[in-house]
Amino acid sequence: MIEVGHNNIIVTQHFKERMKQRDIHIDLSKLNIDSIRKMPHYIDNGCYKYLDHKNQVIYYVRFGDNCYKLETIIKTNPIQMLRNL
Repeated sequence: MIEVGHNNIIVTQHFKERMKQRDIHIDLSKLNIDSIRKMPHYIDNGCYKYLDHKNQVIYYVRFGDNCYKLETIIKTNPIQMLRNL
């Protein structure tokens, strides 16, 4: 795991692998928990799923050990994004 910025976000290796596998190009150095937490979200099995309309992705986030962990990321499209609201 690597820590990103000073905002208690940890990006898991799984997250980075999925970004590469799914051809998702997001600058992780500009990603912060404050901007993520402002996004629409829902909870599924204790995992917060934040909907990023701008990048058409969903972040899977968990909180533990006094930090947020970006567990994985999936690509979506506008129709799927609306279904998740």
